[in-house]
Amino acid sequence: MELPNQRTVRAAGMSGAGGVGSAAGLARLYAAATTGVGGGPPLLSPDTVAAMSQEQVWGLDRSSGLDNAFAVVFMKPHPSRNFGSHRAFGHEGANAALGFADPSYSLGFGYIPRRAEEGRTPGKAHRLALEVRRAAAALS
Repeated sequence: MELPNQRTVRAAGMSGAGGVGSAAGLARLYAAATTGVGGGPPLLSPDTVAAMSQEQVWGLDRSSGLDNAFAVVFMKPHPSRNFGSHRAFGHEGANAALGFADPSYSLGFGYIPRRAEEGRTPGKAHRLALEVRRAAAALS
């Protein structure tokens, strides 16, 4: 049962390079972290969510050669990786997989493509995340 303040979004699932799971599981994990699921409390305290939402570094990522932004552990949205609000945190994975929490929308999101796709903002996951945020804003 979904709570009124909780939204989970998922797309087709398949295993990832570093782990095995589904898009539904990924979305549920991020939702559980920030809003709680199934009537349970959030896994993370508001202070921890605030810390995870705080951008720590932005600039050229020496491992990828692309610009990136990171909070504690997680990626942060920025112009070429616009997956959420300024409070969102998550991570892209292999073949343009994407999972994130966006406390501004009470949203947990998971997307795992069946085949390799283009990542970053022009990619399908980011376009889907934008439409989901628009729908969530319309419901608020």
